[in-house]
Amino acid sequence: MKKALLTIVSGVFVLLGTMQAQITHSIAVNRYSSATLTDIDAKRILADATTILQQNDGAGDVSCNVTFSLSGSVGTFSAGNGIINSAADYQKVCQQSGRIHIVNEINWCGGVTPSPGNIFIGCSDTPGACMIMVRLAASNEESVCWTHEFGHNQGLGHRDADFAVMNSVVAADHKRVNATECAAFAKQTMMAATESVQPSSKEAEPHIEKKAGPMSIKDFVHQRFLHGVPFKEASAYPQTATTELLDMLVEPTEEAYYSNIILTICMIGDAGAVDDLIAFFNKGEGKLNMSVYNAKKAVLMGLGYIVNKSGSEKALRFLLEAVKPEYWAKRKIHGRRHTIYQKKVFTSI
Repeated sequence: MKKALLTIVSGVFVLLGTMQAQITHSIAVNRYSSATLTDIDAKRILADATTILQQNDGAGDVSCNVTFSLSGSVGTFSAGNGIINSAADYQKVCQQSGRIHIVNEINWCGGVTPSPGNIFIGCSDTPGACMIMVRLAASNEESVCWTHEFGHNQGLGHRDADFAVMNSVVAADHKRVNATECAAFAKQTMMAATESVQPSSKEAEPHIEKKAGPMSIKDFVHQRFLHGVPFKEASAYPQTATTELLDMLVEPTEEAYYSNIILTICMIGDAGAVDDLIAFFNKGEGKLNMSVYNAKKAVLMGLGYIVNKSGSEKALRFLLEAVKPEYWAKRKIHGRRHTIYQKKVFTSI
């Protein structure tokens, strides 16, 4: 009887020893004055991020007993201009109170240099206590992005396995973490927010690990690339793919992917698409929403790929004229912050 009781008691201790203690990360969040994020938004995203870690989503995933919660209310800051174009911009934002900072645009991230025309959707200390992100239209992708960037804060790099949270592509089904990653997510943060370090440059060459079989051009441009459209993968598609991409470019339902579509066309290097791209750039006037603004900027920056690959004189003439800020004013095209962006970027072209 004593032996049986001892066995039971020992089994209980073994079970308790294998159970992960509940870890809660209370996270302070703030936003740039013109960026949008409510307390309700932040609480929803953090709750979804909690579910991502705690729920077992299939092979290779572990249930990670980590909870995210909002500390206080979402704050507001006015330092900088809401755009990250340099290390100085990054540090200025990271010096603000809180861990998560929502800005309007990220064009710089440590040692990672995106291909021309690309933008980042997140940039974080690796490791550290500063996360800078932009808002995403798809809420199920936004919670993956927040979880992913928190992983960088905890010292994790990219792991380009199918469905991994730390994959270099953000997707709604990228929810899986392995035991090592779970242990990192469960660590209590020791570094204060004021001790921000430079984002790691070890991710300078993001690799996209494709699922079995070739990825269709539509599926490719429908991905949410953390560091912009990867040139190596995009340029590998044949020029015949351009026709399908141009058809997508006139579909309003594809608006969220316009930038990816345009940059992929340009990276393929099809000179036959120049007229269509210029027509897209010149279409419409007045205030642009962010998707269209970024897409027009992608035309401006991306046409250089076609010039380099095909020597298109038409594309080159257009670029020499269109990089001038007054060209946008004459076309009556403006966004919430394009003038500031032009002053900083166009002068370096």
